[in-house]
Formats: sequence, structure tokens, C-alpha cells
Amino acid sequence: MAHELNFNSAGKASMAYAGETPWHGLGQQLTPDAPLDVWTREAGLDWEVKKGAIAYEVRDEENNPVRMQTVPARWALYRSDTGEPLSVMSSNYHITQPRAVMEFFRDLTEGGDFKMETAGVLRNGSTYWALAKAEDSFDVGGGDVVLPYLLLATSCDGSMSNTAQFTTTRVVCNNTLSLAVANKTGQIRVPHSTQFNADKFKAELGLCADTWSQFKTSATSLSKRKVSKEEAARYFLDVFYGDEAESIDVEAKRPMIELVTKIYLDGVGQRAKTAQGTAWGLLNAVTRFADHERKAASRDTRLQSAWFGAGARLKRDALTQAMAMV
Repeated sequence: MAHELNFNSAGKASMAYAGETPWHGLGQQLTPDAPLDVWTREAGLDWEVKKGAIAYEVRDEENNPVRMQTVPARWALYRSDTGEPLSVMSSNYHITQPRAVMEFFRDLTEGGDFKMETAGVLRNGSTYWALAKAEDSFDVGGGDVVLPYLLLATSCDGSMSNTAQFTTTRVVCNNTLSLAVANKTGQIRVPHSTQFNADKFKAELGLCADTWSQFKTSATSLSKRKVSKEEAARYFLDVFYGDEAESIDVEAKRPMIELVTKIYLDGVGQRAKTAQGTAWGLLNAVTRFADHERKAASRDTRLQSAWFGAGARLKRDALTQAMAMV
């Protein structure tokens, strides 16, 4: 099946990473601390979104062409490097260029607070992002280390606002989780109906600077909250089925519950003392499922889901339900 990840003219996937291969296994490796301009090129973000008028051919009753007619207040967005179409948007849609996503991190990385981790393009250029790691790892306990990141992503087809979110990666299993920062979705969003302002965006993120500290406290609390088998079963039902848990047939629920329970009891990272029989273990069983075990057409669609789609929503619900236990 064709991947959603874009490929450049040299046939390389339009994604780059530094350090070890990322959990999704995509892209080509860059040397640590590569200049941002190199990141932009190797991640496939060195092109622009252009807009062109939309026109159609008017024909007479005999189906002969008469004239070309333009569509008012609508534009076709396309890639400057290939000319391939990306979307059709209204005239008040403000484009955030791929380079702007990388430039957002320039002062953050040059100041030494962050290091670029991955960046890339999905769905032929409709979605693009950059991810940087903060130098502030946290040990939940006994070597169960979690790393903090800042993700900036956007789209040019109306599927996503300009979106920033603090995320974490649990080192022992590469499970990822978005942190709640400004609202219940765990994201700061600026719609494309307004112009993207990087400085204003960073100011809003600055208001959430204590998010990482709050997460440390929450993770520690979750790791100390012991849960019974009955509580674990109820947790998985609530996360996966919500209010419909009681109405769905038991046999229909069985495969999903059995799979996530198996991950909870014996999955990657679940032998750590912080995860054995705890709410932290419950949360990581769901994040493991969403990132690594859930069926996906390709690694690209898995990444799209885990960060921006159904997988991300599932993990947010899992965090909410876990925090309700403490």
C-alpha cells in the first residue's frame, strides 16, 4: 500500500531525524546539531505552498467549449517544487509555509534549550511538522525515564490548525503522550483564519511552562497508585468504550480488552516497578497499543494517528481516566 510520507526527487523519504531511529522508524538520519537549513532540506520542507486561480470550461448545448470561467473566492493550493495539488481553500485561508515550521525552532535550538529530533512531511505535503527535545529528562522511579518534547504541526488542507503541544516519550518502550497545556485537548491551536505569528505562539506556550513540572508530579502519583484487577478491567472499558461500555456485546469487547490487558501484564516496559499493577502501567498499556500495536495501513498512518488522529484522542482519554484514579 502506498505510504502517506512524501518522497523527494532523490527517492528519499521526506523526513529527517537525529540520534537513534525514532519509534515510528521513518526518515533519514542527520548528524547531531545539524544547521536548521540542513534540517529544512533533508526533512523535505524546502518548498512553498502556492495558490492559483480555479477555472472551469463553460460549454454550449453541443458540448463545444465557449470560454473559461474562474471560481470566485476560492484558490487551489499546490507545491512550488512539483506543482502537485494539495487542496482547495477559501480566499481568507492563511497559509503557514513549511519553512515557517522549522524557523519556529531557530531561537529555541540556537539558545540551547531544545535540540531538533525529527521533522517531516505527510500526505504529499498536506501535513508537516517538527519535533524538538528539551534537555530535562525525568525518572519516574527505578530508571523509568521520560523525555520531554515540543511538537509544532500544521496542514494546508484544512484538516489541522497550527498546533503546538508538549509531548513525552517513555524511553523504555518509546510510548508517546501529549501533555495537557492550555485546554482539555492538550494542545494550543491557532486557526488558519488568522495569520500565524510565531512570537505570539511562543508567548502562549510560555504561559504553560509549568506543564512539565505538573506532569512529573502526575506521573509519580500514577506510579504509586496500585490498582486491582477489577479496576484495571473497568479502566480499559471506560477508555475504549466510554458510555457505550454497558451496551456493547461482551463478545465484541473481548478481543480488544484481552489485547490491551496482555500489554498491561507483559508488554514492553510493563515489568518496571513503576508500571506493575499501577495506574501508570494502565496508561502505558494504552499508549503502547495506540503507538505500536493498533492496526494501521502503514507506519505513516500510524504516526498520523498517534500524533494527530484517533490514536492521539485515545491517549488523551487514557490520561484523563488514569488521573481520575489519583
